[in-house]
Amino acid sequence: MRDVFRLRSLLVVAVIVALTTALSGCTTQKPANSGSSPSSGAPSSTATNTADTDAEAVPVKEAVSAEEATPAPSAPSEATAQQFADGNFGTFAPISGSGKGPGFVKVPVGAAGAIVSATHKGKSNFAIEGLDADSKPTGLLVNTVGKYNGVTMFTSDVKPLKLKVTADGSWTLKISPVSSARQATRSNSGTGDAVLLYDGAAASWKLGHAGSADFSVRFLSMEGDSVVANKTGKFSGTVSAPAGPAVIMIGANGKWTMAAR
Repeated sequence: MRDVFRLRSLLVVAVIVALTTALSGCTTQKPANSGSSPSSGAPSSTATNTADTDAEAVPVKEAVSAEEATPAPSAPSEATAQQFADGNFGTFAPISGSGKGPGFVKVPVGAAGAIVSATHKGKSNFAIEGLDADSKPTGLLVNTVGKYNGVTMFTSDVKPLKLKVTADGSWTLKISPVSSARQATRSNSGTGDAVLLYDGAAASWKLGHAGSADFSVRFLSMEGDSVVANKTGKFSGTVSAPAGPAVIMIGANGKWTMAAR
């Protein structure tokens, strides 16, 4: 009888152990899709959710079209007064001449226009006149009496092949590209004839002249040929002039001033 009880007790214990083992396995085993196992390699749902959250936190850039990605070409810069002068009047090597009394100086090949710097130390008439291929006058550049020191200019409209010099004393003459002329600023002054290059905006200019003969100011610009002053003797006044690039031709026999307002 004791043996039967012992056998029953052992059977009960075995059943309890088996049930305990089964229950322990159910509580420790994790579902296949509820985590990541070092040996499984399958991503867990938690990891997937974290990745989704990170993706939402990073701002998404909008797609850029090919037209937007390509930078727009920059606008070409405006020509300078030197470029304007070279394009309209040409470039060439300067030519110099000198003498005493009458003479001639050939105009350089390629000079559609040029500045002419001249001096004279005589007491009588001093003149510089352009001549064409038939020796016919194309225009007077200088016509004065006595000493002279100035800069004048001929343009492509009246291009001479040579310059005729009338003088009673010693003289010098230099023919140079217009682009080599002095650069104008907002305040300019001088004595006698002058040629300036101007790169500024359209402006009103305060002009002054202390000479006794003709005084003129002429702008050659992209807008054309503008004579902004043409007076005789002393003058003081304000004129309007076009924007650069431009070449300014000043005719004077005395001191002059030119200041932008």
